[in-house]
Order: sequence, then structure tokens, then C-alpha cells
Amino acid sequence: HVAFSLWKMTFEYIQVTEACGNDKEQVLPERFHNCLLIMDRGYVADTLEDRISNTNRNKFLIKGKRNMAGTVLKAYDVNGRLRPKYTGRKVSKLPKHLHLDLDVKLRNGQVIRVIQHVKTKSRNNTSPVTILRTNIPRRSIDLNQLFLIYRLRWQVELYAKCLKSGNSLQSINSEILSVILSFINISMLSSMFKNYFGIMAKLKRGIACLSILKLNCTSFVFAEAILKFSVVSRNTRTQIFKKLFDFIESNCCRTSPSKRDLRLLKDLPTLIGKIVSMNNIRVLKNA
Repeated sequence: HVAFSLWKMTFEYIQVTEACGNDKEQVLPERFHNCLLIMDRGYVADTLEDRISNTNRNKFLIKGKRNMAGTVLKAYDVNGRLRPKYTGRKVSKLPKHLHLDLDVKLRNGQVIRVIQHVKTKSRNNTSPVTILRTNIPRRSIDLNQLFLIYRLRWQVELYAKCLKSGNSLQSINSEILSVILSFINISMLSSMFKNYFGIMAKLKRGIACLSILKLNCTSFVFAEAILKFSVVSRNTRTQIFKKLFDFIESNCCRTSPSKRDLRLLKDLPTLIGKIVSMNNIRVLKNA
């Protein structure tokens, strides 16, 4: 179980449990202050949301399910207009073609904010909308901004792929805790080594933008450099650095996003630019 900071692009903590361990119990809001915790639908739990809300002024943004148990108290459309005809309905009974911003009363009496956002193109006709649960006040961030902020969570999956595909994290095949922890530490150290030299290359060569995925999924050049560092002279190390930076500059730069990725906001800089260009974000500097 990992907590990954989108703000710092690093893991905050890693918890190792048995295979039957409860994911929700590994969310530790007490370690954060005034932060937004973004999670997928596997973390939906009234008790977890309540715990986050009452700890260190933290906020949550969790992907929910359309068949969630709860009754609509208030409903607003995408323009912020009150839609009283949806009051008293279940979330699952709302029209599937509308963006809606809801106050929903849960079975335990807790009231949370729920976002229904219509998907641009649904892969599954039975699920044409995205449901998000949050405690972020409506006056702070509107429903479109929340939907875009949730999409930032995909960077967590990409960084996990960096560790698995580029730094051998997927090769763990043991039930011994010390072995598991050793593999995790080595994998993260490998990633830190690559990212460090990626940043150095970027600064020294004036590289506009690096692909972290390309950088981490390359191993042979870095393995060769590590082996030589401890046995060669200082002048030779300079040549190793030059070769390493040449490789990074030639093979690890981000390519220009396609028109489709730009249009669908699948390009991270474009997505972030879209979010910050909206003028009513007032809170949540940390994520």
C-alpha cells in the first residue's frame, strides 16, 4: 500500500501487509496537514471519509459508484443553478446526460458532496458518468475543476509503472518481509538515481521537458555507469557523465503530444494548465 505525493512526485510512505490486508486501513490522514487525498473507488467508505474530514483539515476526493446509497438533498447544474426537481432522488436515478453537483445524505446521516460528470466517451454503455465523492466546499472548486483534479491521480499509476517496469519492482517473488522490503528499497533507490541524473542532464543541457517514464524504463546505460563509478579516475567519471547526459538528451525527452491527447487533456502539462487557468480555485495548495 503506497501513498504518493503528486505535489513532490515521491512516495510519502509504503505499508506492507498480508494479501488480505484492508486498503482503507492503510490510509493515514494523520500524517498529512491541509492536503487533498485522491483515491479510486476501492477506498469508498463512510468511516474513512469521516476520519479524513476530522483530521488536520484534510480533504478527500474519491471515485464513487453510481449505485451508492444516499439521498439527494440539493442539486446544482454545471452553471451553479439549483435544480430542485432532483431533490429526494437516489444518485442512481438521476439523468445520465447531465453534469450535476449534489449534496447527498448517506445512510449514517453524514452529508457529503457528490459530483456526477458525464464522460466524453464511455467505454461501457452502462456507466456513462463518473461519480466523485468529496468534502471540498462548493464555493472553493466547481465540479469541472474537481473532475480534472481527479484525473491527476493517473500519475500515481505511471510512477508505479516506472518502478515495476524500469526498476524491477515486479520481480519480487517472496513471502519473507525482509526480502520484500529490500526489493522495494532497491527499486526506489534505482528510480531516485535515474531521476537525479535526469534532473542534472536537464539543467546542464537545457532540456525543456523529460519523460519520467522513458527515463525510468531505461536500465543498461545507468547500470554501466554505476559499475564504472567506483573503479575509474575522476577524468573518466566526467566522460561517463557526458555519455549519460548524451543518452538522456537523445532518448528521454518528452515528445510532442498528439492533437487527440491535447483535446482530451491526456497530456499532463496541458491538464495542469487547464486546471490552474480556472479562476475560482482558492484552496488545496498541496495534493
